[in-house]
Amino acid sequence: MKRAWSVLVSLACVVLTMQVVPAQEPIKIGVIGPHSGPAAFDGQSTLIGAQVAAEELNKAGGLLGGRKIELVPADSRGIPAEARRLAEHRLAAVNSAHAEIRAELAKV
Repeated sequence: MKRAWSVLVSLACVVLTMQVVPAQEPIKIGVIGPHSGPAAFDGQSTLIGAQVAAEELNKAGGLLGGRKIELVPADSRGIPAEARRLAEHRLAAVNSAHAEIRAELAKV
């Protein structure tokens, strides 16, 4: 429950700091974590929490004028260097309407 709460708070922080863009574009949120491998339990619970939060927000009409949340998961496999690489790759491709919310188990 604590993890789901932290995901919801993270999503709220991301949304509050984003610039307004046309309503037709979804809000893409990257979820980087160990979705497989020895730390998969942690990563999967974070991903499921983010999915539940995104579904609830989308069912309620979306955010910022009806924009839907679209999650973009990336599996670090519990390898800190992989999490860092994924985060750097995603951040390089992100524009002001997109946000990364988490890079778990990474020493960045």
